[in-house]
Amino acid sequence: MMVVDNFYHLIRNDLYERQLISWFKQWNISESIREALPETGFIVDGIAALFLYETNSKMCFIECLIRDKEATEEVSDKAIDLLIKHVLQYAKEQKYKFIMSNTKYDRVVELAEKHGFKTDKSNYKSFGRAL
Repeated sequence: MMVVDNFYHLIRNDLYERQLISWFKQWNISESIREALPETGFIVDGIAALFLYETNSKMCFIECLIRDKEATEEVSDKAIDLLIKHVLQYAKEQKYKFIMSNTKYDRVVELAEKHGFKTDKSNYKSFGRAL
């Protein structure tokens, strides 16, 4: 069983870049997404990572939750729970007042709701494009 103790504020280095690339490949996500990732990220080494997009407003955004597809649900849930907890703590320290996110995964919503996130039950759609 993997231990969920190795939590780090993500510093983009070769080790973490290799982990991210490996996870993107597991989920059939183009590794070019790395170009869109912010500098602020958190990782549970070997299990999962989560990124925080900071703004010049009082709102920030959680995005790009990625995990090792081979990790068990129990280990992944513990890692994601820890990541959400630390992202919330960091956002508060940075004086943000609101934090938003979106996902298509019900399990991620359930984990976020444990931390006080409210979900929009509408047919909300997100969109974006490359420039």
